[in-house]
Amino acid sequence: MRRIVWILAVLLSHWRRHPMQLATLLIGLISATALWSGVQALNQQARTSYDRAAATFGGVRTAMLVGRDGKPFSQMLFVDLRRAGWPVSPVIEGRVQIGGRSFRLLGIEPVTLPKEVGNAPAIGKAGLQSFVTPPGEMLVAPEVLADLNLPEGTSPVSSDGAPLPPLRAQAQLVPGVLVVDIGIAQKLLGGQKASARRWKRSPATGCGWSSRTLRATSNA
Repeated sequence: MRRIVWILAVLLSHWRRHPMQLATLLIGLISATALWSGVQALNQQARTSYDRAAATFGGVRTAMLVGRDGKPFSQMLFVDLRRAGWPVSPVIEGRVQIGGRSFRLLGIEPVTLPKEVGNAPAIGKAGLQSFVTPPGEMLVAPEVLADLNLPEGTSPVSSDGAPLPPLRAQAQLVPGVLVVDIGIAQKLLGGQKASARRWKRSPATGCGWSSRTLRATSNA
């Protein structure tokens, strides 16, 4: 105990004679603590952003079937796969501009969308009718509402004058993505070349597809 007291006394005596060294030590400790806290905050933000992005795109648990070279394929392929017993769900995507800002528009079919894809549980049975019934709803991240300076429930207009569904905030969505019913997305993207995807899960009876992106010959 005396040794500890003696060491502290020596250090205090040294710092009393060299106050600049004490100030430098304190500044170093404060800077290191602030840097550590900042790194932890950035890591947490990165994990949150990754989780939200994974929820939007289905993560590694959900495989996708896409057209060759990114081209859209016939809607009949979806019908044929469903009749064959494959639990697939159609997805269409493109770009839309609101107030001069470009957003990724994602059209989904909520009834057949797998639970592994993040947006289906968020819609819920109560909100399903309002989501698919015109004018529908547009699911967005809260950051999108802040960027556009619009309250929830507002029906924005795209830069080309097309009316859009009312905005509905979804906390798990990544900023920059707008999610609507696939029928609404087809109308909004009718004038541009959109890409189509098919989310899928392995059926209960054999022939399992692995969780990776597969490609199919486009019939469109």
